[in-house]
Order: sequence, then C-alpha cells, then structure tokens
Amino acid sequence: MRSRTQNATKVLVRGCTALLLGGGIILLQGCSSSGGSSVSTGGTPASAGVSSPGGNVTGGSPVTTGGNTTPTAGSVTETGGNAPAAGSTTVAGGTVTSSSVPPGGATSPGGTASPGGATSPGSTASPGGATSPGGATKSGGATSSGGVTSLGGVTTTGGATPIGGTPNPGAGRYMEKLTRGLVAVKSGSGYFLSWRLFGTEVGSDIAFNVYRGTTKLNASPITNATSYQDTAGGTTDYSVKAVVAGQEQAASAVEHVMAQNYISIPLQNSSGYTAGDASCGDLDGDGQYEIVVKEEKAPKDNAYPGVSGSTKLAAYTLAGKFMWRIEVGVNIREGAHYTQFMVYDLDGDGIAEVAIKTAPGTKDGTGNFLKTGPAVGADNSVNLVNADGKILTGPEWYTIFNGKTGAELVTVEYKPLRGEPGVWGAVAGIADASDMGWGDDTNGNFVDRFLASIAYIDGERPSVVPCRGYYWRTACWALDWRDGKLTERWLFDTVTGGVGKDGKKYQSSQGYQSQGVHSIRQGDVDNDGFDEIVMGQSVIDHDGVGLYSTGLRHGDAFHFGAFDPVRGGLQAYSVHEQVHSNGGIGASFRNAGTGEVYWTDPGTSDVGRGCAAPITNTKGWQFWSGVGGPWDVNHKSAGSKPSSQNFAIWWGADLLREPQDGASFNGLSASGCKGNNGSKNTPGLNADLFGDWREETVLTCGNELRVYTTTIPNNNRLYTLMHDPIYRMSVATENVAYNQPPEPGIYIGYGMTLPQPKPNIKYYNLP
Repeated sequence: MRSRTQNATKVLVRGCTALLLGGGIILLQGCSSSGGSSVSTGGTPASAGVSSPGGNVTGGSPVTTGGNTTPTAGSVTETGGNAPAAGSTTVAGGTVTSSSVPPGGATSPGGTASPGGATSPGSTASPGGATSPGGATKSGGATSSGGVTSLGGVTTTGGATPIGGTPNPGAGRYMEKLTRGLVAVKSGSGYFLSWRLFGTEVGSDIAFNVYRGTTKLNASPITNATSYQDTAGGTTDYSVKAVVAGQEQAASAVEHVMAQNYISIPLQNSSGYTAGDASCGDLDGDGQYEIVVKEEKAPKDNAYPGVSGSTKLAAYTLAGKFMWRIEVGVNIREGAHYTQFMVYDLDGDGIAEVAIKTAPGTKDGTGNFLKTGPAVGADNSVNLVNADGKILTGPEWYTIFNGKTGAELVTVEYKPLRGEPGVWGAVAGIADASDMGWGDDTNGNFVDRFLASIAYIDGERPSVVPCRGYYWRTACWALDWRDGKLTERWLFDTVTGGVGKDGKKYQSSQGYQSQGVHSIRQGDVDNDGFDEIVMGQSVIDHDGVGLYSTGLRHGDAFHFGAFDPVRGGLQAYSVHEQVHSNGGIGASFRNAGTGEVYWTDPGTSDVGRGCAAPITNTKGWQFWSGVGGPWDVNHKSAGSKPSSQNFAIWWGADLLREPQDGASFNGLSASGCKGNNGSKNTPGLNADLFGDWREETVLTCGNELRVYTTTIPNNNRLYTLMHDPIYRMSVATENVAYNQPPEPGIYIGYGMTLPQPKPNIKYYNLP
C-alpha cells in the first residue's frame, strides 16, 4: 500500500468536502454527485466490504464477536468487533469514496439512496440527507410543531427558548467554587505545601504568603508558584494567605496533612466487589471534592456471552468517610460500556448530582427502589438477564441522583429505547426499517453500548448528554436539570434525525454513523461560545445537528484539546479500528473545529491504543500509537517512543506530562496498587483534586483507594486545571467506556506563554 503519511489537504469536489492524500481523494460521507453522474469512475472495486458493480456489498454483514484482525504491535485488541462492513470503501481510479449504505445491501446504480445516506453512482440523494463533513450545509427538513409536552417525566421544549433565558455565549461558564485546597505532605525533614490559584484570579495582582502557626515562612510574597517546601517541619498548623494589591487576605487553613504522598480512603466494598473507575464532584457543598467509585464483581463485554455482576456506585470524602452506595441492579449489565456515571453540579446549587442509566431493580443511595416517573409501580423483582447474560428487553430509564445523599431526584424513560429484538431501533414510517437499527439485529452487541457527556450547550450552564451506540447508529440526548425539572434540549439520532432547539425537524444523518469511539469529549470547537459534542470522528453542534463527520470511522482511543499553539484552537488525535473501510488510515491528527485532517499514519489492522501528551522540549504536544510516533504536531519525529500509550499525568518540575501505565509512571512508587480495565491499565481517576495545578492519581490498592499527589517543587504558576472548562468536563467523562486522560482547552506544555489567559468563568451566587 502506498504510504499515506503525508499531509492531508481539504478540497471541494462537486460541492462536497474531501481530503486529498498523496494524489488520491477520499470523499467523506454525505457526499453525492450532481446531475446523476458518478463522482468515482473507473477502477476495480476492492474486496472485503467493497461495493461490487451491481451495487451489492460483499462481506458486508456485521461482525459481532472477535471481528478484529490481528492488532498492530503494541496495540490492544478491541472487544466487540468491527462495525458493519456494509457501506465501506469503494476504490475507483485512485479515488476512495466512503459511503453510508446501511447494513444489508447497497443502492444499485440509478437507484435512490436510503434516507440521509450517501448516493450511489447515478443515484439521487433523498431530501434532508446527511451533512457534508467539514462543516458543510446541515440537513434540512420540515419545521416541527412547538409547544411543551411531557413524556415520561421529561419536559420537551420543541425548540423553545432554552431554559434559563436566551443563551449568552459571552456570559462565561459557571464553574465550581472551590476552597484554596492547601495540602501539607511529609517530604524529607519538613513538609511540601501546595495550593490552588483560581481561574477567577488570573490577571489580578495576587501573591501568597505561607504560614506555620503564626510564623511567615517566605521572605517576600510568592508570585511565581503555588507551592512551597518547608524544610524545617515541626507543627503542621499551616495556612496560606492571598496578598492582593499588597494587602493580606483571610487565611486558608491546611485541608489535608499527609504523612506520605497519598491519602488513604478505606473501602467498604460489597463482598467480592472491586473498586475501579472513579469520578469526582463536590457532593456536599463544602468546596472540596468527594470521590465516586464504581464497584464491579464480574464485568462483561457485550461482544461475548456471560452473566455479569451488578454494578454499584459508592461515594467517599477525601477524609475517608463513606457517604452512600447506589445499587444499579441486575438489569443493567456490568462492565465498561453500560454505566457511564456523570458527577457534576447540573443545577447550580453547589452540590454535584450523579446521573446514570437505570432499570427495574435499581436502588438509590438511601436503599430505596426508584419511585418516580416510569419507575412508579415497577416490578423490581424482575430479572431480565437472558441465557447469554445480556439484557435485551424490558424498561430502560435515566435517573438523576442527589450527590449528598444518593437519593433519587427524577427518573425518566431513556431515549432512544433499544426497540424490539430483530428490529432494534426500527423507525415507523421508514420504508426499510430493518436497515435502520443499531447494526446487529441478533445478539445485542452494538445496541447496548453507551457513552455520556457534560457540555455547556447554551454557553453558560452545564447539560448532561447520554449517548447510545457508535459502531453504526449513534444517538445523543441533551438534558438540562434545572429548578427540579429535567428538560430535553434535543435528540440527535443518525437514523431518525431529531428536533433541534431551533424547532426544526432534521432528517437522518447517516454520514455520521460508525464515526464514534469508546469515549467522548466536548468543547467549543467552532468558537461560537457554545459547546459541541465530539464523538470521535464526528461532531454534533450545540443545536443538536451534525457539524461534520470525517468518515475515518470508529476507533478505540481519542484525544482532544489545545495541542498546537501555533495553529491555535482545538485539535483531535485518533487511532482507528476500521482501517479496512477508511482507506488504510491507522491514526490521524485533525482540526477539531472543521474536520481538516493535518496528517495520518497508515494502518493494516485495528490500532488499539494511542496517546497524546507534551513529553519533549518541543513546542506543541507529541502523539504515538501502535502504528508510529512519537510525532510532533507537524508529523516530524519527536524522539523515542514511550513504553506506555495508555495514559499521562502532570506531575514533575516542568510543564511536561509523564506517560502513565496503570500505577506506574516516572516519579511515582505505588507499591500494592493496580491499574484498571485489563490491558488498558488505566488509573481510577486522574484530576487536579487539590493542591497546585498538577494532577492527582486515584488508584485501587487492596482494600483502600489511594489518592497520590506530587511533592516535586514547580515554579510554573497556573490556575487549577479544574477551572479550565474543557479539562473539567473531560474529568467528568474520564470514566466513560475506555478511559482517556483529561486534557485542557488551553495549551500547556513546553514554550507556553505565562501567565495564562483568564478563563471566561464565573460562580453561581451561592449562600
């Protein structure tokens, strides 16, 4: 195969966005020819899922188990198989077109494409079809009726003014009001101290004085750091005082005194259960973070049969106090793909909520079965698990819980429902509904995979966005929890379309099918003040309509943030599983706002893992995977490849990040601790939980959780990463499916400019 490592250039071909790679054009999904003429002509169709001359698809049936080819060296085999090969690559005269034919057959020449799909040679596109990748015109459709209706406890606005009034993207995002987070960690003969600089303090005349008892330790106010090494030790009665315009402010007392470089949280696991992925939020309104950890007994992947355990979520304070336990119940399968727990203050009361998918048998943190909305009168004794250990029938709900008590706040029917076995996701009114399902109508592998996100869709307040599917059909559902009501903002569905908040009904967006990844990110990629949902290779705009789709298809690992300070804006680095249907691309680096692909790495099979981090003294981040690297932002070699491509953490004395493999990275000794999720070997959580701007790592160590923190001095003064909205949202989504490290929306790395720009954030007016 000809190398595809050269830069990719975005071009227009007959009104359609495309990528030019080494003389061959990849036409992205949603492209159609005009005047009935074929865009691709000549050549011989390739095999393995490639359209044959009659328009039929060979090798196009969905792969449901063990569908991956031998992984590239250093990669991790994906469990779950490849998405349907139907609608994959047609090679013709050096041009690769990526079509959107539903499983079960392609459109014959001269025929009509299925709704929203890409047209075959000589065919006619249906109205309101898929959007052109790269930000081309969005699909149209008729205007739906307005009004407010109630459906299963969810208020649907039908495109009315968003809750909270007219959105104001310049008003700033509401963020958590945190304490100073001062910690004192035993280090040598004394203590290492570190504390937070708030995002709201950037640009002000602020310095800090450090006290041991009544003794000031620093000779002059500290302006270049948020850490201090006290070599003398003695009493642990430490405090820090901000100095603003030369005047000392009130003291912030030490919050955690640590005899070693970690906090120990004794676990109260249920018998046979192990603590795994974790999240954080201010669950009690005290300005400090608490930890929510997922407990599992026998997790299973839907690619394989087998009865799982029953997931539980437990909450602990950093002081080690157990708060509550939610029992998700037997009717939600246990594993990485089913319980994506969002922990975030959704309504601005200063206390984080917890949001998850639920079902009959779920108990809240007070020990009670769910009892609102569709849960009223439910049979909580029912066991819907089939002989293969899967749950493919029965009610599906979504619940918001109180973070302080774990009590149920509201339960509603999940959207979209799985549908009936054999026609999952079938839609009334679509001519061939059997082709409109989740892509696997037999064993429930694709239909029972979930993601979830937090995003500032209105530019000011957070929404929760649960999502279903990414191998074929994909659907994301945006919800606001405000003033005791759960309100639907929009539903994006690659099959049925949906209603955006502008009130318009949008048709299906099949060009966005099979473009997801086993994680999710969110941020304002198009710089309009509102957050978009970044689904791997496709992006959903803040109004619930597709922004663009690259057509490079599903993959396992994905990174999103401000990686290139020269180009500016936000970028995305991805590895790809379906190289058989994306032109042989194993990894790609692109503009997250437009979809323009800057460069790619070739691949011949599933590329299981890849990482992005600033690891060298080169401006911009570095990228590496099972098919190459590390590369810099311009695809030039950036030194030797790290042994780990799983995770990364800010820990040391500079602005570089350490590659992390489970409980191991440069500078950490964590004896008796382990990583999670098998070969992916990820920590329970990495986040800036306290102290200065660098990250803590949460690890399972026998019968305790340990929260490790650094004791290495650092003279770069940055505000807490948790006041960077993109970083904070990625912490919230870190536990989703295949965990990815949180990454910020401003460039942090070698050569960054200090002080940072002040983030556009604010606090709720709390008592």
